[in-house]
Amino acid sequence: MYGPSFQNLPAGGYGSADTRKGAALNARASGGRKRLNVTAMCVATLLPWFIFVLAAALRCSELAYRNPDLCNVVVSAIGSLLVIYAAIMVALSIRARMVGDVSSDEPSWFTFVAVTMLINLIVACFIGQGIFVSYTRPFHDVDNLNEYHAVDPMTMRGQELMDAGKVTFAPGTIIDLKRAMSFKNVDSYCVAPITGPGRQPLSSYDFFAVGKNCCDGDYGDSSVVNFRCGAYDSATAAGGIRLVEDSERAWYRLAIQQAESAYGIKANHPLFFTWVENADQGLEQERQDAYRIFLGLVFIDFFVQSGLVLLTSGIFSRYYKTPRV
Repeated sequence: MYGPSFQNLPAGGYGSADTRKGAALNARASGGRKRLNVTAMCVATLLPWFIFVLAAALRCSELAYRNPDLCNVVVSAIGSLLVIYAAIMVALSIRARMVGDVSSDEPSWFTFVAVTMLINLIVACFIGQGIFVSYTRPFHDVDNLNEYHAVDPMTMRGQELMDAGKVTFAPGTIIDLKRAMSFKNVDSYCVAPITGPGRQPLSSYDFFAVGKNCCDGDYGDSSVVNFRCGAYDSATAAGGIRLVEDSERAWYRLAIQQAESAYGIKANHPLFFTWVENADQGLEQERQDAYRIFLGLVFIDFFVQSGLVLLTSGIFSRYYKTPRV
């Protein structure tokens, strides 16, 4: 009889799982390299990166400040969907291996995407929270407070400006660098009184320029502290941005207590400010710094994800072969 003969086919029969699996093993042994799946590589690069950008943006956004519960719900929903997607991919991979599907012998880009999306989500949440704590929350805390102009430290007291966020001091206001002090607790918490022309003694020094790790010396080593925080060396600086971080105020208060003891001064109601040229511009600069940090981290994540995709595609190409044509 003419026509193809099937007498020598494997016991599994034409098109069976055993036949397909054996063909795959023979293909690997033949030494041909697997062709790169450009579409899969693009998806594996962009989708996890998009998850990183979205999650990080949410965690450090104004939404996280105004409505943190809603932000947490959105991020949690994204995380839940990714976990479900990853579980489905793993289940499909296990099922494929159980039925002897030839594709189960090769790594799946879907599994790679699922794993890297979860990793990007977790990393983005930590990074976004860091930006939120360092920049977003302090910015909005200060922006929500009142703004005062022509504040004269010679005549005004701290209790009059308890709700101050941004302050423009009266002309001639300077930092009294000779009465600077620091308190060291791992970091150095530096303070210097804000006073009027001529550094005339005040009954109470209630306005202080502050900064962290920007001064030399401390009360235990020397009575002279070199204060180099903010616009300390500018003759035209007259702005103050209120320090609102609760965790740091206690350390600055201890530095002031050391200054009271060292210089024989009083600070009945001290308020802490970052000394800047202009309060409005200084606060806006902090927001721009947050944007730059965020964009920098977004680009870093893109390059890291791209590197992982290239590395993985190289591994796929080297260890998992298809027949040469």
